[in-house]
Amino acid sequence: MRFAAKILALLLICASIGFAQSPPTNPQVSGVTSTTATLSWSGTESGADYEIDLAGGSGNVNIKDKEKTATLTGLSPGTNYTWKVRTVKGNKSSEWVDGPSFSTTGSPPPPPPTPSAPTVSVAATHNSATFTFDAVSGGTFDVQVATDNRMQNRVGSGSTTSTSVTVGGLSGKTKYYYEATVTVSGKKSNPTKDSFTTPDPPLQPPGPPSPREATNVTSASATLNWSTVSSATSYDYDVYSDNLGTPIAAGTSSSNSVTVNGLTGGVTYTWRVRAANAAGKSDWVPSSFRTPIPKPDPPSSLTSSSSSTGATLGWRGATAATTYDVEVLDNHSFKIVWERKGIAGTSATVTGLSSNTRYYWHVRSVNAGGESDWVTSEFTTNPVIQAPTVTFKEAATSVAFTFVAVTNATSYDVKVMKKQGNGSVVGSGSTTDPTKPVVIAGLDSKTQYDYEATATVSG
Repeated sequence: MRFAAKILALLLICASIGFAQSPPTNPQVSGVTSTTATLSWSGTESGADYEIDLAGGSGNVNIKDKEKTATLTGLSPGTNYTWKVRTVKGNKSSEWVDGPSFSTTGSPPPPPPTPSAPTVSVAATHNSATFTFDAVSGGTFDVQVATDNRMQNRVGSGSTTSTSVTVGGLSGKTKYYYEATVTVSGKKSNPTKDSFTTPDPPLQPPGPPSPREATNVTSASATLNWSTVSSATSYDYDVYSDNLGTPIAAGTSSSNSVTVNGLTGGVTYTWRVRAANAAGKSDWVPSSFRTPIPKPDPPSSLTSSSSSTGATLGWRGATAATTYDVEVLDNHSFKIVWERKGIAGTSATVTGLSSNTRYYWHVRSVNAGGESDWVTSEFTTNPVIQAPTVTFKEAATSVAFTFVAVTNATSYDVKVMKKQGNGSVVGSGSTTDPTKPVVIAGLDSKTQYDYEATATVSG
């Protein structure tokens, strides 16, 4: 409670200090006309000022004067005023004393008229619009910009007390709607409504295209592809086989692809593309692709030499081939009965076949680029020839050989060698008729001989 009491005492002291002057008395009003009035009062403080606070009309008016009277001028006709007065001396003042209110004579001034809708001209760029107004004294111009004529999608606004204002942040080649008003003395005009269209933005160099994967790539050609750039009118391209040294192909395309010819198989090519228009060119954008190694041509001039259980196959090699594949197929089922891959030469020896049988065979060239088409031929293995059956009749210095007929045999041959000799032939003979003996004469009597008899079959 002591604390509260001290605060109260302090407040009382402050109040006593703030209102140390005696207030004026007997405030009066006289001489009221349509624009003037005389205020008066009584006061006891010597050398004091008097402060008047006047309210009414267009606002408050403070008047400070040593006199005990004040004549007010410039008042508004037909207007009610209130006022109060207090004594001021140094930094001390009295309480306010209310004076009698009064009304000036005559009719009050008419309210300011509503201004007319402003006259507006618009100068638009691709991203802004400047609104210029016919001057209106004391006017504040406001403009709203929208993308629809109902002004619901507003995109910008501006306000000015001069005669022009710029609204930015617009898009090029776009129709906009606007409403403009002018405000004078708190009165806003009806809006002026109209529209304008921003022009195309100034042409800029295009952005770079994005290379896409090359298509239709062969050992000799490729189609280069890239993304379309909306502002581009053409595209420059070039192709290199040596990492951007000297281009092997270059040109300009109006589309987003171009076919390049004259390439070599098995080479990695670097290529690049850039977009262009009347304003300039984009940066180059690189990419690459690799041409495949071309497949070899097929072999040619196929040959075969048969035995009763196999064959020797041959062919003429292809220029780009590194190896060859050979397959032998059964005549009836076309099942592979013999095959070899990766043959470095131009021949192959086939074994393990059946005698007197027809076979198909084919050969193809191979390199890192792939395989050629197969080239096909055929052969027939030889029949197995039966050893001839022979009887002989000896004489003192000769021997007669008689053959049993062999199917398809065209001739029969016999050779005689001394058993104790070096295997040299001492006599021979031949016949086409197995019923006619082959006689070998001039032999030594009482001597042992060996013989070899064969039959030759057609084919």
